[in-house]
Amino acid sequence: GAGNCGGGGGHTTAGSAGPCGSWGLGGAANGTVDLSILTIGGGGGGAYNAPSLGGSGGGAISIAAGNLANSGTITSDGVNGATDQYSGGGGAGGAIYLKLNNNVTGNGTVSAAKGLGGTGSNAGGNGSEGRIRIEMTNATTATLTGAYNPRPYAPFVNGPAVSVGANDIAIYSATSITSLSISANSTINNISLTTVTSTTAIAGTLVLNQDLSFGNNVTLTGGTLTGTAWTWTANPSTPAIGNGFLQFTVNGALSLDAGSQITMAGKGFTGGAVQFQGYS
Repeated sequence: GAGNCGGGGGHTTAGSAGPCGSWGLGGAANGTVDLSILTIGGGGGGAYNAPSLGGSGGGAISIAAGNLANSGTITSDGVNGATDQYSGGGGAGGAIYLKLNNNVTGNGTVSAAKGLGGTGSNAGGNGSEGRIRIEMTNATTATLTGAYNPRPYAPFVNGPAVSVGANDIAIYSATSITSLSISANSTINNISLTTVTSTTAIAGTLVLNQDLSFGNNVTLTGGTLTGTAWTWTANPSTPAIGNGFLQFTVNGALSLDAGSQITMAGKGFTGGAVQFQGYS
Protein backbone atom coordinates (compact mmCIF):
# COMPACT_ATOMS: atom_id res chain seq x y z
CA GLY A 1 0.00 0.00 0.00
CA ALA A 2 1.11 3.54 -0.65
CA GLY A 3 2.07 4.48 2.84
CA ASN A 4 3.24 1.68 5.04
CA CYS A 5 2.13 -1.93 4.55
CA GLY A 6 1.13 -3.48 1.22
CA GLY A 7 -2.48 -4.47 0.56
CA GLY A 8 -3.39 -7.98 -0.60
CA GLY A 9 -4.25 -8.80 -4.21
CA GLY A 10 -7.90 -9.13 -5.18
CA HIS A 11 -9.75 -11.90 -7.02
CA THR A 12 -12.71 -13.82 -5.53
CA THR A 13 -13.00 -11.10 -2.91
CA ALA A 14 -11.12 -7.90 -2.28
CA GLY A 15 -7.66 -8.37 -0.82
CA SER A 16 -7.12 -7.46 2.81
CA ALA A 17 -5.84 -4.00 3.59
CA GLY A 18 -2.39 -3.55 5.07
CA PRO A 19 -3.21 -2.99 8.77
CA CYS A 20 -0.51 -0.43 9.54
CA GLY A 21 -1.64 2.49 7.39
CA SER A 22 -4.64 3.99 5.62
CA TRP A 23 -3.20 3.78 2.08
CA GLY A 24 -2.41 0.06 1.81
CA LEU A 25 -5.79 -0.98 0.46
CA GLY A 26 -6.51 -4.44 -0.92
CA GLY A 27 -7.13 -4.99 -4.63
CA ALA A 28 -10.77 -5.18 -5.73
CA ALA A 29 -12.72 -8.39 -6.41
CA ASN A 30 -12.98 -9.33 -10.08
CA GLY A 31 -13.96 -12.13 -12.46
CA THR A 32 -16.99 -14.44 -12.43
CA VAL A 33 -17.98 -17.02 -9.81
CA ASP A 34 -18.52 -19.80 -12.40
CA LEU A 35 -15.28 -19.01 -14.28
CA SER A 36 -17.20 -18.25 -17.46
CA ILE A 37 -14.47 -15.62 -17.70
CA LEU A 38 -11.04 -16.79 -16.54
CA THR A 39 -9.17 -14.17 -14.55
CA ILE A 40 -5.78 -14.34 -12.85
CA GLY A 41 -4.96 -13.43 -9.28
CA GLY A 42 -4.05 -9.84 -8.41
CA GLY A 43 -0.58 -9.11 -7.07
CA GLY A 44 -0.06 -7.82 -3.55
CA GLY A 45 1.01 -4.23 -3.03
CA GLY A 46 4.56 -3.32 -2.09
CA ALA A 47 5.29 -1.57 1.18
CA TYR A 48 6.92 1.72 2.11
CA ASN A 49 10.44 0.35 1.95
CA ALA A 50 11.51 -1.12 -1.41
CA PRO A 51 12.70 -4.55 -0.19
CA SER A 52 9.16 -5.47 0.88
CA LEU A 53 7.74 -6.65 -2.42
CA GLY A 54 4.15 -7.73 -2.77
CA GLY A 55 3.57 -11.38 -3.70
CA SER A 56 2.53 -12.23 -7.27
CA GLY A 57 -0.94 -13.60 -7.89
CA GLY A 58 -1.66 -17.08 -9.23
CA GLY A 59 -2.18 -17.58 -12.96
CA ALA A 60 -5.07 -19.33 -14.73
CA ILE A 61 -5.26 -23.02 -15.74
CA SER A 62 -7.83 -24.51 -18.13
CA ILE A 63 -7.69 -28.28 -18.79
CA ALA A 64 -10.05 -30.45 -20.85
CA ALA A 65 -9.52 -34.22 -20.44
CA GLY A 66 -11.37 -37.53 -20.54
CA ASN A 67 -10.45 -38.59 -17.02
CA LEU A 68 -8.21 -37.22 -14.29
CA ALA A 69 -6.19 -39.47 -11.99
CA ASN A 70 -4.43 -36.98 -9.75
CA SER A 71 -1.94 -38.06 -7.12
CA GLY A 72 0.15 -34.92 -7.65
CA THR A 73 -0.55 -31.21 -7.45
CA ILE A 74 -2.46 -28.81 -9.71
CA THR A 75 -1.89 -25.36 -8.30
CA SER A 76 -2.32 -21.70 -9.04
CA ASP A 77 -1.54 -20.28 -5.61
CA GLY A 78 -0.69 -16.69 -4.83
CA VAL A 79 2.74 -15.90 -3.40
CA ASN A 80 3.30 -14.53 0.12
CA GLY A 81 4.38 -10.93 0.51
CA ALA A 82 7.91 -10.14 1.70
CA THR A 83 8.57 -9.39 5.37
CA ASP A 84 10.49 -6.32 6.50
CA GLN A 85 10.01 -3.28 8.72
CA TYR A 86 6.92 -2.68 6.59
CA SER A 87 5.72 -5.83 4.83
CA GLY A 88 4.27 -6.51 1.37
CA GLY A 89 0.79 -7.81 0.62
CA GLY A 90 0.05 -11.39 -0.45
CA GLY A 91 -0.93 -12.27 -4.01
CA ALA A 92 -4.41 -13.59 -4.74
CA GLY A 93 -5.03 -17.19 -5.78
CA GLY A 94 -5.62 -17.72 -9.49
CA ALA A 95 -8.19 -19.83 -11.38
CA ILE A 96 -8.39 -23.55 -12.21
CA TYR A 97 -11.00 -24.88 -14.65
CA LEU A 98 -11.12 -28.66 -15.20
CA LYS A 99 -13.48 -29.92 -17.96
CA LEU A 100 -13.66 -33.71 -17.65
CA ASN A 101 -15.77 -36.55 -19.02
CA ASN A 102 -15.77 -38.46 -15.74
CA ASN A 103 -14.87 -38.21 -12.09
CA VAL A 104 -11.57 -37.31 -10.43
CA THR A 105 -9.63 -40.09 -8.75
CA GLY A 106 -6.47 -40.02 -6.66
CA ASN A 107 -5.53 -38.20 -3.47
CA GLY A 108 -3.76 -35.25 -5.04
CA THR A 109 -4.26 -31.55 -4.44
CA VAL A 110 -6.01 -28.87 -6.50
CA SER A 111 -5.26 -25.45 -5.06
CA ALA A 112 -5.79 -21.78 -5.90
CA ALA A 113 -4.99 -20.54 -2.41
CA LYS A 114 -4.25 -17.00 -1.33
CA GLY A 115 -0.79 -15.69 -0.57
CA LEU A 116 -0.36 -14.27 2.92
CA GLY A 117 0.87 -10.80 3.73
CA GLY A 118 4.40 -10.44 5.04
CA THR A 119 4.57 -10.78 8.80
CA GLY A 120 5.93 -8.59 11.61
CA SER A 121 4.67 -5.63 13.58
CA ASN A 122 3.73 -3.87 10.31
CA ALA A 123 2.27 -6.84 8.43
CA GLY A 124 0.95 -6.80 4.88
CA GLY A 125 -2.60 -7.70 3.92
CA ASN A 126 -3.56 -11.19 2.75
CA GLY A 127 -4.56 -11.85 -0.83
CA SER A 128 -7.94 -13.21 -1.89
CA GLU A 129 -8.59 -16.91 -2.44
CA GLY A 130 -8.79 -17.97 -6.07
CA ARG A 131 -11.47 -20.00 -7.88
CA ILE A 132 -11.82 -23.66 -8.91
CA ARG A 133 -14.46 -25.13 -11.25
CA ILE A 134 -14.73 -28.80 -12.19
CA GLU A 135 -17.12 -30.09 -14.87
CA MET A 136 -17.89 -33.81 -15.24
CA THR A 137 -20.02 -34.10 -18.35
CA ASN A 138 -20.56 -37.89 -18.43
CA ALA A 139 -20.49 -38.67 -14.71
CA THR A 140 -23.78 -39.91 -13.25
CA THR A 141 -22.60 -38.95 -9.77
CA ALA A 142 -20.10 -36.18 -9.11
CA THR A 143 -17.28 -37.66 -7.05
CA LEU A 144 -14.09 -35.90 -6.01
CA THR A 145 -11.13 -37.35 -4.19
CA GLY A 146 -8.10 -35.46 -2.93
CA ALA A 147 -7.78 -32.00 -1.39
CA TYR A 148 -9.24 -28.78 -2.80
CA ASN A 149 -8.54 -25.19 -1.71
CA PRO A 150 -10.80 -23.30 -2.09
CA ARG A 151 -13.90 -25.47 -2.41
CA PRO A 152 -14.76 -25.92 -6.11
CA TYR A 153 -17.61 -23.98 -7.65
CA ALA A 154 -20.93 -25.85 -7.48
CA PRO A 155 -23.01 -27.31 -9.02
CA PHE A 156 -20.98 -29.79 -11.01
CA VAL A 157 -21.92 -30.12 -14.68
CA ASN A 158 -23.12 -33.68 -15.49
CA GLY A 159 -24.10 -34.05 -18.53
CA PRO A 160 6.93 -37.17 -35.69
CA ALA A 161 7.93 -38.69 -32.25
CA VAL A 162 10.24 -36.58 -30.08
CA SER A 163 12.17 -37.76 -27.03
CA VAL A 164 14.28 -35.36 -24.97
CA GLY A 165 17.09 -36.83 -22.89
CA ALA A 166 18.23 -35.84 -19.42
CA ASN A 167 19.62 -32.31 -18.99
CA ASP A 168 18.59 -31.26 -22.50
CA ILE A 169 16.70 -28.04 -23.10
CA ALA A 170 14.67 -28.04 -26.30
CA ILE A 171 12.55 -25.43 -28.07
CA TYR A 172 10.09 -26.88 -30.56
CA SER A 173 9.74 -25.44 -34.05
CA ALA A 174 7.26 -28.05 -35.35
CA THR A 175 3.51 -27.51 -34.96
CA SER A 176 2.46 -31.18 -34.77
CA ILE A 177 4.31 -34.31 -33.59
CA THR A 178 3.28 -37.93 -33.05
CA SER A 179 4.40 -38.48 -29.46
CA LEU A 180 6.28 -36.65 -26.75
CA SER A 181 8.60 -37.97 -24.05
CA ILE A 182 10.44 -35.67 -21.63
CA SER A 183 13.06 -37.26 -19.37
CA ALA A 184 13.82 -36.21 -15.81
CA ASN A 185 15.95 -33.04 -15.47
CA SER A 186 14.93 -31.97 -18.99
CA THR A 187 12.95 -28.87 -19.94
CA ILE A 188 11.02 -28.13 -23.12
CA ASN A 189 10.02 -24.52 -23.76
CA ASN A 190 7.30 -24.81 -26.38
CA ILE A 191 7.00 -21.90 -28.81
CA SER A 192 5.15 -23.46 -31.75
CA LEU A 193 3.74 -26.91 -30.94
CA THR A 194 -0.05 -27.11 -31.08
CA THR A 195 -0.74 -30.87 -31.42
CA VAL A 196 0.65 -34.14 -30.08
CA THR A 197 -1.33 -36.88 -31.86
CA SER A 198 -0.39 -39.85 -29.65
CA THR A 199 0.83 -40.38 -26.07
CA THR A 200 2.81 -37.98 -23.90
CA ALA A 201 5.06 -38.89 -20.96
CA ILE A 202 6.52 -36.12 -18.80
CA ALA A 203 9.20 -36.79 -16.20
CA GLY A 204 10.89 -33.41 -16.70
CA THR A 205 9.32 -30.01 -17.36
CA LEU A 206 7.07 -28.85 -20.20
CA VAL A 207 6.48 -25.08 -20.45
CA LEU A 208 3.56 -24.08 -22.69
CA ASN A 209 3.02 -20.60 -24.07
CA GLN A 210 -0.01 -21.49 -26.19
CA ASP A 211 -2.97 -23.89 -26.31
CA LEU A 212 -1.86 -27.51 -26.89
CA SER A 213 -3.99 -30.52 -27.89
CA PHE A 214 -2.83 -33.97 -26.72
CA GLY A 215 -4.35 -36.69 -28.90
CA ASN A 216 -4.11 -39.46 -26.31
CA ASN A 217 -3.10 -40.11 -22.70
CA VAL A 218 -0.78 -37.75 -20.82
CA THR A 219 1.20 -39.21 -17.92
CA LEU A 220 3.31 -37.15 -15.51
CA THR A 221 5.84 -39.15 -13.48
CA GLY A 222 7.68 -36.73 -11.25
CA GLY A 223 7.08 -34.16 -13.98
CA THR A 224 5.95 -30.54 -14.19
CA LEU A 225 3.60 -28.96 -16.69
CA THR A 226 3.44 -25.19 -16.52
CA GLY A 227 2.94 -22.03 -18.56
CA THR A 228 4.66 -18.69 -18.86
CA ALA A 229 4.15 -15.91 -16.34
CA TRP A 230 2.10 -12.77 -16.93
CA THR A 231 4.00 -9.80 -18.30
CA TRP A 232 2.86 -6.27 -19.00
CA THR A 233 0.92 -5.88 -22.26
CA ALA A 234 -1.09 -3.15 -23.97
CA ASN A 235 -4.14 -4.50 -22.13
CA PRO A 236 -2.72 -5.61 -18.78
CA SER A 237 -6.08 -6.55 -17.24
CA THR A 238 -6.66 -9.32 -19.79
CA PRO A 239 -4.58 -12.51 -19.44
CA ALA A 240 -3.89 -14.40 -22.66
CA ILE A 241 -2.67 -17.92 -23.28
CA GLY A 242 1.09 -17.76 -22.83
CA ASN A 243 0.78 -14.69 -20.62
CA GLY A 244 -0.27 -15.88 -17.18
CA PHE A 245 -2.76 -18.43 -18.61
CA LEU A 246 -2.15 -22.17 -19.15
CA GLN A 247 -4.61 -24.07 -21.36
CA PHE A 248 -4.48 -27.53 -22.90
CA THR A 249 -6.78 -30.39 -23.97
CA VAL A 250 -6.23 -34.11 -23.34
CA ASN A 251 -8.23 -36.46 -25.59
CA GLY A 252 -7.66 -39.35 -23.20
CA ALA A 253 -6.66 -39.74 -19.56
CA LEU A 254 -4.55 -37.26 -17.60
CA SER A 255 -2.51 -38.87 -14.81
CA LEU A 256 -0.21 -37.31 -12.19
CA ASP A 257 1.81 -39.32 -9.68
CA ALA A 258 2.67 -38.07 -6.19
CA GLY A 259 5.79 -36.22 -7.38
CA SER A 260 4.10 -34.41 -10.27
CA GLN A 261 2.50 -31.01 -10.59
CA ILE A 262 0.58 -28.80 -12.98
CA THR A 263 1.26 -25.31 -11.73
CA MET A 264 0.78 -21.64 -12.44
CA ALA A 265 1.59 -20.57 -8.87
CA GLY A 266 2.93 -17.02 -8.75
CA LYS A 267 2.45 -16.48 -12.50
CA GLY A 268 -0.43 -14.03 -12.34
CA PHE A 269 -0.20 -10.25 -11.98
CA THR A 270 3.12 -9.37 -10.37
CA GLY A 271 3.38 -7.90 -6.90
CA GLY A 272 4.19 -4.24 -6.42
CA ALA A 273 7.74 -3.16 -5.73
CA VAL A 274 6.97 -0.30 -3.38
CA GLN A 275 4.11 1.94 -2.23
CA PHE A 276 1.22 0.30 -4.05
CA GLN A 277 -2.28 -0.86 -3.34
CA GLY A 278 -2.94 -4.56 -4.01
CA TYR A 279 -3.86 -5.31 -7.63
CA SER A 280 -6.89 -7.03 -9.13
